[in-house]
Amino acid sequence: MLPSWGIDRSKVGAFAALLAVSCSAVIGFALTRPSMPAGVHDSDSAHYIVEAISLEQTSPWDARPEWNTLVRVATFPWGGLHVVLLKIGLWLSGPSPDPCEFRAGSLYGFWSAVAVASILLAAVLGGLLRGRWGAVMASGFVAASVPHVRMYTQFSQLGTTAFFSLLLLTAGAWRASCPGRTGSAIGLGLMGFLYPFADNMALVMWLAFPVYLWLVLPHPDRRAFAGAIAPYAIGSSLAIAGMACLIGLRWATGATVYDCTLIHFVGRAMSVVSRPTHALLAGGTAAVTLRTAASLLGTGGVAAVVMAALYAAARVRRSRDLCLAPVALAYTVPLLFVPPDATLVGEYIQHGLQLVLLATGVIAAHLWSTTGGDAKWILPGRIASVACLVLMLLSARGAARSASRAEAGETWATLGRKLSTLPVDTVIASTTEEEVGILYTGRRILTRNDTLPTDLVPFFEAWPGRIDYLVIRPTDQNQFADVIARHRLRLVDTASDAGRDEWSVFGLPAGGPGGGRAGLYHYAVTVVDRATPPNESGRSERQSEILPFEGAAPEGGAPPGRAP
Repeated sequence: MLPSWGIDRSKVGAFAALLAVSCSAVIGFALTRPSMPAGVHDSDSAHYIVEAISLEQTSPWDARPEWNTLVRVATFPWGGLHVVLLKIGLWLSGPSPDPCEFRAGSLYGFWSAVAVASILLAAVLGGLLRGRWGAVMASGFVAASVPHVRMYTQFSQLGTTAFFSLLLLTAGAWRASCPGRTGSAIGLGLMGFLYPFADNMALVMWLAFPVYLWLVLPHPDRRAFAGAIAPYAIGSSLAIAGMACLIGLRWATGATVYDCTLIHFVGRAMSVVSRPTHALLAGGTAAVTLRTAASLLGTGGVAAVVMAALYAAARVRRSRDLCLAPVALAYTVPLLFVPPDATLVGEYIQHGLQLVLLATGVIAAHLWSTTGGDAKWILPGRIASVACLVLMLLSARGAARSASRAEAGETWATLGRKLSTLPVDTVIASTTEEEVGILYTGRRILTRNDTLPTDLVPFFEAWPGRIDYLVIRPTDQNQFADVIARHRLRLVDTASDAGRDEWSVFGLPAGGPGGGRAGLYHYAVTVVDRATPPNESGRSERQSEILPFEGAAPEGGAPPGRAP
């Protein structure tokens, strides 16, 4: 009937696909955007933001490596492009109304926009691989996944890794579809060069991407493959040469400022391999990691992956529809043999699962775009894929709510503005994470990361020096009663953010934070010893050096690099 009305059916289908992709983008933004006010409460996110702020003190023309912008970005062990993205977000957020106060609200909005960009890239990739249905299903499975929500509700480097992996895979699909275009060659070469500076596991992509590109070629043969992969090989070779120079400089000079993602990954891998064999095999490592992956996927995600695997084995015969499978398996299968307590599993299993769901979406698109054939497979399969998407969306909604509760409240913005005016030699102890204190106050605080308040009590009691201020939650006051009495502290201030995030400040009663003179500032610039060798659990601890700005605080202003 549509042709009789003068309506082009293909245009209606394109409009419907565009509408579905737009709905996925809206859902992704809503799931990753926390309820305001929201603050930064985990040490990793705070550390990355501090590094992004500290780029203001660097210059690409500085001869000192620790102050050179390009060297700093290239040597970040978790991926310098993550800090660059955060720096762009801080720039787009504009100057803070109060230069001595940091607020994360605008940065959260930018990070949700990056999540939306990842969904749109998944749609473009799905469209290149499987047309309109590929765009719809790929964007839907990514937007409704718990790993996607978890990667973009904190300022984790995994969000940057997922974003740039989608850029690289899309550039590869574009190159395979348009081998004669100069733009596709430039895009793939550029992504081949940049990607190692965005992913700690770039070595895995170096191994899996050639297989992906071979499968995505419409008519694979050696000549076409060589022409398609040449730009990627050139870009990756330049990146490898740059990292080799950094490794050589580190070996020759012994300066830990020369670092890179490859050193970081090798260090983590060696810490896992160096474990005793019985420790690696004990406890059913693969089974535990599989249970972790299943909990992240949820019922809908597990059902979708199983259904896609069965359907691909029975019906899919075109290699282009299965091109994402090698990349997804390369990122997930090796992690099954890594002890689940290693941070390598806790971090990158989410990225691997997102790639698995992306491959699932492309295979599901084959089901929706198939016509004729054995009709008894089509309708039940389509109904099952929609049901899986609905179940995934429910799981993602629960994950989004949990993340929103974890990030709720930003009392430290107000506390930081007050505490930053204290003299530079003031000792401030707190139960918050060290990097959170640095981010909001611009100075070091006495604490231990990833430590419960009950474990901090003996640490503060054994502290040989003085404690001028103690910032704790009201619920922890009884646990720190002896510390408060020993240092003769009194309750001098309380702060709360709509009842979501409450803190009490104990200190000397002669003024309290914000009531004394403006003292010297410390601004956070991490320049050396950013990562120590991984310990037995595979965790790499950071050692940050905070360089002091020796000078009085400017009247009504902030120290250099303090405000984004």
